[in-house]
Amino acid sequence: MRTGPVLRTLTPLTLVLLLGCRSRTADTYVDRPELTPLMNAAAHSDLSRVRRLIDQGADVRERGKHGETALYYAIDRRLGADNPPVVEALLKAGADPSDPGLAVALTRDYGNPSVTLLLIHAGARIPLTCDRDDSLLSLATQESTIEVMRALIARGAPVNCQDKWGGTALYFAATNGEVDKVGVLLRSGADPHLLGPKPLEIATTTNPDPRVQAEFVETRELLQNAVAHTQEGK
Repeated sequence: MRTGPVLRTLTPLTLVLLLGCRSRTADTYVDRPELTPLMNAAAHSDLSRVRRLIDQGADVRERGKHGETALYYAIDRRLGADNPPVVEALLKAGADPSDPGLAVALTRDYGNPSVTLLLIHAGARIPLTCDRDDSLLSLATQESTIEVMRALIARGAPVNCQDKWGGTALYFAATNGEVDKVGVLLRSGADPHLLGPKPLEIATTTNPDPRVQAEFVETRELLQNAVAHTQEGK
């Protein structure tokens, strides 16, 4: 692509205007007055400002009026995946990886696997018992990646938690025909019998796409083998 002649036809004033517009749209934002400068910088993934404020002594654990911290605003990035460097900078400066918690980082609006892994590796609190809400592993199975699932399991997240409707992480993986996730869960001790008396019926789809059908066939084979194996062991 020939660009030289075109650039030479632009006047200096035109170039300044073009570059100025590009800079303003990319880098400018308005601070929310109810937030601290660090929270505002974190909310906009402004890494250079975050680092500068930390160097100037900003408290990374300071809370807003609703209890939120700069780390919360760094995680609350629904429209982009550019926040891991800001999250990492805050964690290195002493932000609590358990605040606001992994459940927030795993929800659909906020979910960024890279951020979740940063929080896990920094020591975010992982419940080792079940409650009636979605477990972290169930959330990861629905909204995140195998890498996040493995990291949670490696740190003791229980694999057989059931929500108030009886759903488990294995249920969600099987329902979606995600054979790789089903395999990870079964190898980690997920109980196929918790899917009910007819677990193979969970892994069905009406999607005619041959690739989707093949995934569900593999999923059912894994479940069938797991059920047969557990029955042999009784």
